[in-house]
Amino acid sequence: MNEDYALLDHGEGRKLESFGGVIIDRPAPHAVGPRRRPERWIDAHAVFLKGEGWRRLRPFDEPWRAKIADIVFELALHAQGQVGVFPEQAPNWRWLRDMVVSADRDLTILNVFAYTGGATIAPISTGAPHRVEICHLDGAKGAVTIARRNAVLNDLGDAPVRWLTDDALTFMKREKRRGRRYDGIILDPPAFGRGADGGQWKLADSLPDLLALAADLLSERPSLLLLSWHDPVLVPARAVAMTREALTGKSISSVRELALALPCRGHESLAAGRSIRVLF
Repeated sequence: MNEDYALLDHGEGRKLESFGGVIIDRPAPHAVGPRRRPERWIDAHAVFLKGEGWRRLRPFDEPWRAKIADIVFELALHAQGQVGVFPEQAPNWRWLRDMVVSADRDLTILNVFAYTGGATIAPISTGAPHRVEICHLDGAKGAVTIARRNAVLNDLGDAPVRWLTDDALTFMKREKRRGRRYDGIILDPPAFGRGADGGQWKLADSLPDLLALAADLLSERPSLLLLSWHDPVLVPARAVAMTREALTGKSISSVRELALALPCRGHESLAAGRSIRVLF
């Protein structure tokens, strides 16, 4: 259970969430059908409206904090309707913790499109006796700054993390040329974006190149690869096929594709993307 997060209701293309007691009303394309608890929506502290942005409805302190999957996050109202965390990733953070502990050896992990650090903090917060080094990479300097603050909030400010701001593909190609390799790679790419060369990024078209680079950066004794996405154009079967093709020649133990969802009391869960977990 997510300690300070709850999906209170969803429907009519929107979702109502509580983050540490601050209630947020924002768009959710997958939230079809009627709202089950319409009386709850008047409790929202802030609402995000397309074309307008955030509108504050009730006073609250900003930034504020919330604990999700035993990780404390600094939250605020960001552009494009974000607050600084994707709570649907909580099962993946728990999985990363379990995999790091079960590895029972030193690990180096590359976290790409790392945002505010949930998948960086999880592996280094296990208390395992072996060393876990993380390379945290995001193209947005502000996200990396918040991720570093989140590490401090979780008493991990001195953990072995490289905090980097760079274009993902550019950095990964550079690491390949340098001969640097990683035991684990975490990828959570956006559906759309702009590359370092100004070209348009479309996940469905660019994923094979991204996965090929990830495969090249895996060590001779890899542990895991985690891929997540929120693009409905990319169907799971295709993503699994791309992943397997990129990892041709690697000794794979298992490939598991799973749906990410936000559980809602008194309502069906809300779809929130997909993941592929690969163990070697």
